[in-house]
Amino acid sequence: MPIATALTHVHSLLENLPLPGFGGSTLLAVIDPPDPQTEQQNAVAYVWPTAGDEKRESLPRPQQGTPGTGSTQAGHKQMEHRVDVWLMWWRDQGDLTPSISFPVIVDAVMDAMRCSVDAAYNLQDSATFRYSTLFSIGENMAYEIATPRTELNQRSMLYEALVKVIAKESFQA
Repeated sequence: MPIATALTHVHSLLENLPLPGFGGSTLLAVIDPPDPQTEQQNAVAYVWPTAGDEKRESLPRPQQGTPGTGSTQAGHKQMEHRVDVWLMWWRDQGDLTPSISFPVIVDAVMDAMRCSVDAAYNLQDSATFRYSTLFSIGENMAYEIATPRTELNQRSMLYEALVKVIAKESFQA
């Protein structure tokens, strides 16, 4: 369905994203959340859709058809997805400026969204096989960076942030 298409597309934009200034390190992007009690080697981005709106663009509804199959498509629908990217990074003990390094990770995630191909055409949902187009990815975003805290037996600092991404989708239904 459209929500899964938006989720997997945003995830694909972040998967193995190079992190500037981290000596070749990449971002670990996941859809299923990582174990918060396990220290990760890389920065982790947990991608999850949190809200959305849908509206009809034109034409009446189909007279018959099977919901979810896209059969007898009569008009265009638009959805606005709000996909949250939860970032977690355990300070590298060799990093002398973690208060600068973590915002660089947040910036890299936001840059991946704002520089992504617009629009992404012919994306196919893995469950319904319906095609759609995602556009305006990262045109509107917001971020929140939490205060660092100690984790894992007080041995390391955990940095966390939330990047809120808007992605719009168009499909026939």
